[in-house]
Amino acid sequence: MRQQATDVAAAIDRVGAARGAPEDTDWARRVAAALLIADVLEARVVEALEEAAAQVSDAGEPAQTLLGDPDEWVAEHRSRWREEGTEQTAAPTAVRRDLVIETLIIASLYSGLFFVYELITWSWSDPFTLAGLAAPLALAVTSRAVEATFTAARARRSHPGGVIAAVLVGAVGVAVTVGTFAVGNGIVLGPRAPLGALGAMVGYGLLAWIVAQLWREQPRRAGTHEPLSDDEWLAALGSALRTRGDMTDARIATVLAEAKEHAQDAGRSLPAEFGPPRAYAQRFEEDRAVRARRTAWLTTAGAVGVLCYNVITALDGTPSLWGGLWLLVSAIIAALSWRTVRELR
Repeated sequence: MRQQATDVAAAIDRVGAARGAPEDTDWARRVAAALLIADVLEARVVEALEEAAAQVSDAGEPAQTLLGDPDEWVAEHRSRWREEGTEQTAAPTAVRRDLVIETLIIASLYSGLFFVYELITWSWSDPFTLAGLAAPLALAVTSRAVEATFTAARARRSHPGGVIAAVLVGAVGVAVTVGTFAVGNGIVLGPRAPLGALGAMVGYGLLAWIVAQLWREQPRRAGTHEPLSDDEWLAALGSALRTRGDMTDARIATVLAEAKEHAQDAGRSLPAEFGPPRAYAQRFEEDRAVRARRTAWLTTAGAVGVLCYNVITALDGTPSLWGGLWLLVSAIIAALSWRTVRELR
């Protein structure tokens, strides 16, 4: 009897060891990458790779020949898991440690963008101010807060509710960032802005690493697994469906009503009839058109924001070539997003 692999790396090695062929290892890596990018649970990834290893070992044929293209094989597995009601992804959770580390990493990335901007605008003579140090952190906090607020409000309420909540939080964050620039631009920390931005990028990245080393990740507590009532099950299903991000609120309401009606007709409770709510939520095929349309609206909103920035700078008498290029790029991204929407109709 084969020993079960304990993690993804071990499962990949097991596929490669089935025939001792490097190409099978490459095939397994592509499968694992496709599943992990889709946020599939590690246990499901290991399960799929173990199955592939067993088939390759029994048949003695290359994985590509026996099982086909990795992406197609992954799609078939995910479709089968949906039909079986197997839970594929875990509920999104926000841990304070992760929020802090991610915020510092984002601040490092923003500082890197500031550094690039200072280089391409040849700002070697500009001083490095407190704004150059604090603004990346303010932007990072705003970005992370907007994402966390949207995710939580969407899961609890609706997609429009999540958007409204995120916009309100974003407005506060933008105001704080503008205030940071207003106050910090007058406080000089160093003679060279590019070097200061580079130092901030390295510093925030190093700080994120230090926090990760000192603030150890705590093991997740196991749930109580108490039986859900029908109302609790419906609430959990609604949250799971909204978290997917590819179903309209009207469609979700229909799914909830149909599940409730079906369970009543069967004379059984919802948990007994359909199993875990998250697993049931993952049975439905992805609606790429809904996801694409929401992405298109998001990119359009971004382009409108950049347009407003350019209008303000023009009225202020300080138009920027970089602002115009930024507007062009954002407009192209929005146009491509809407083209994807048309192709999916």
